[in-house]
Amino acid sequence: MLVLDELAPQISHEGSLVWGSLATVAADAELVLLGVAEGRPHFVEIVRHDQPSIMRSPAMFRALGMLTAEDAATFGTALSLISWHNTHRFCPRCGSTTTL
Repeated sequence: MLVLDELAPQISHEGSLVWGSLATVAADAELVLLGVAEGRPHFVEIVRHDQPSIMRSPAMFRALGMLTAEDAATFGTALSLISWHNTHRFCPRCGSTTTL
């Protein structure tokens, strides 16, 4: 699972994204599949935010500048999915709460 600090990526000393074990995830965590790499599924937990100001912070841009193109794309995908799930909480047809 991709390790985040709020919405910012945790970056290793080598400059790559930090991945954690699914065993440490809470039972009620909402996970989204990012894809399969090296034969293993990779997930990110949905972080609930109403106003994700971190997305425009200088710290976020510094973090992105340290990542490889592949890791930046993976993180961008994770951030996009988190944002989508935070802004589309209700069914457009019936108005009920959506669940993963």
